[in-house]
Amino acid sequence: MALDPGEFKSVFKVNVFSYFYATKHAAKIMVPRKRGSIVFTASVVSATHVGLPHPYTASKHAVVGLMKNLCVELGKHGIKVNCVSSYRW
Repeated sequence: MALDPGEFKSVFKVNVFSYFYATKHAAKIMVPRKRGSIVFTASVVSATHVGLPHPYTASKHAVVGLMKNLCVELGKHGIKVNCVSSYRW
């Protein structure tokens, strides 16, 4: 298994940290209003294995985990956080 840590960092920066920072800034507006909706895009790989590269698969699992934690944290403020995981069979 030849994995490049730099590739993991790069993929997580795009697929996970982008949602983290976007949510952080959106929550600043939504929390005082006590409402809002945030939608992430994950992938079918967050629910099953389809043989894609490890960094991509791990990052999509992380997106779902982040969404679940934010549901609990932001739900207390009336903010819904959801995740869409589409796949064309």
